[in-house]
Amino acid sequence: MYYSGLYKTLRDLEEKKFYDIALLFLTIKGYPNLEIIDGTGDGGRDVRSSWDHIRIQLSVRKDWEKKINHEALLTSSTNSKHFIYVTNRRIKDHERDKFLQEEFKYKGQIEITIFDIASISTSLALPGSINSVNTILGLPITGKIEATPKEIAISNTLLFSHEARELKDEIIENCIFANIFSEEGISESLLSERISNDLGNKALNVQVVKAISRLQSKGNIRHFEGGFTLSPEVSGRLKLSRDDFEQAKLKDLNELMRDFNLEKIDAELLIKISLEILSRKQLFNGDEPYSVQLQEFIATHSLQKRRTSLYEALSRLTTARITAYGDAISHLLSTNTYDIFRSLGRSHSIKVILDSSVAMPMLFGLSFSKVKSRYGIGASAISEMCHAHKFKLVVPRPYLNEMASHGLKALEYAHIYNIIGDESRTILKSSGNAYLSHFGHIRDDKLPGYEMSINDFLSYFGIVKGSSLAKIERRIEQLLNSLEIEVTTMPRWKPELRSAIVELKQQEVPIIIDHDASVLTMLSDSTEDGYIFATWDKILTELVELKSRVYADTPSRVVDFLSMASGSEFEMEQTVSLLDSLVYCDEKKAEALAKKIEAIKSSETAFSLQKFTDEARKKSSQLVESLDIVGEFFSESN
Repeated sequence: MYYSGLYKTLRDLEEKKFYDIALLFLTIKGYPNLEIIDGTGDGGRDVRSSWDHIRIQLSVRKDWEKKINHEALLTSSTNSKHFIYVTNRRIKDHERDKFLQEEFKYKGQIEITIFDIASISTSLALPGSINSVNTILGLPITGKIEATPKEIAISNTLLFSHEARELKDEIIENCIFANIFSEEGISESLLSERISNDLGNKALNVQVVKAISRLQSKGNIRHFEGGFTLSPEVSGRLKLSRDDFEQAKLKDLNELMRDFNLEKIDAELLIKISLEILSRKQLFNGDEPYSVQLQEFIATHSLQKRRTSLYEALSRLTTARITAYGDAISHLLSTNTYDIFRSLGRSHSIKVILDSSVAMPMLFGLSFSKVKSRYGIGASAISEMCHAHKFKLVVPRPYLNEMASHGLKALEYAHIYNIIGDESRTILKSSGNAYLSHFGHIRDDKLPGYEMSINDFLSYFGIVKGSSLAKIERRIEQLLNSLEIEVTTMPRWKPELRSAIVELKQQEVPIIIDHDASVLTMLSDSTEDGYIFATWDKILTELVELKSRVYADTPSRVVDFLSMASGSEFEMEQTVSLLDSLVYCDEKKAEALAKKIEAIKSSETAFSLQKFTDEARKKSSQLVESLDIVGEFFSESN
């Protein structure tokens, strides 16, 4: 159900359901922290936002003209200058224009934005919103999400391309620099929190830790007495960029203060709002969040009659030169779960498959390690990101057999482990057996559970003398389920898929080949779901590489992939400030992504669009595992 069906459904909704839909619509438009604050009785509800300069009313009244005039009067009494009216009525353009020109009693005093049923339906019919609408309406979610070839190509480019990854790293690094530049000695925890807030993505923890580590190794930032400082070279570069921007801004300030009789603080706010609009290539008189702030500014400073000349002045700002590639940065920061849906076969549902070499360390890490410890971060990285995106974590049932077999093999070494010295035990941390290796890390790094014996550790997973494989498998399944990791039965393998694995893994034992062939059969046969397969097995990743709805890669790269998109229940218009990113960003990196996005938008053939997708998803042998923390934890030796 898209626009036409949604329009009819929303038009006939009962009052309370419409208010739920209206709140969803406003949230998607970018209005923050919404809360209904009054009851029913007059065909409307007041809504409070953390933006105290606006007043919002949801209404089901037929006499919308009378209602708007009444609410505009109330708006003026609260000292607000901007009134937003959301209605379940259809208001045609000529009706709206006639009312605003001839019947609106507070013209020149109160700015007004009207969202009618048509504009609500248009916004909510988009792929990133329709699931949330269906949930509110209690309608089943079926089939594929709608997405054009251009949208699919752009999503793949934003998620997979090296241009997007380089720009994302650049943005995070510059955000780190900017925060340290403004507060020398800032702690790591406060720095991470501010970066997540600045970039509007709470799931950036792993990427921020990675960036901090990378910048420290380069000598760009230094950790001293519990806080960070910048190197003299970086500090000097940031000062030059900031001074250059401030010099351009001073010219703009003087002109705006002179031409529009503004105080300095007001002119500074006007420049900030305008640059956010220009960087996103939005309209000054649009209905996006920053455009709404501009209309509020115009009303507050009685500039309605000079609106046209103001728009012309804002379009000529000297500081506007930094906005040239703002749209590319905005695209990147707006990337979310629905880009993943589009890139993986337009699926409504994504499952993250863990092979045994990934599932075991995750199980150990989530069971015993603190989230903030080195190994805890590695263990929880995929888990946290899957939770943010609402993706299911899945272990194929055949891999339980491998996990249990590893445990029984570790039990054979338990007696030896108890009698050898500490130095020999330390060597076992690099053991190829996952249980011995991770128990060694827990013991030596004094992580929770370090006081246990190796036998106690193994018994937690049901691995004791006399236990059968089946019994251990049941215990491991119970523990995985308690951590919200699903165990799923696989189909019998297809002979041709098993033969393909045998040809490439001739030394592998038959039962392992059976397990892998069953998983590949499931990935081959399933048509509705999208899959992310986390595995160290390069042969398996190559065998599923050409399936558009499957992304198979190492755990480190899977975390990188998921980090490219913020978790979201719906697509929300970005309200994160772009200014720091624009002031300090390397223009060449922003230009590279901007050119690629523009090329996609101007492409007209399926052939050319598919080339963009293929290029973005092509794996490079030169790529380095970029998430060091996760790489250490999910090491191949485990």
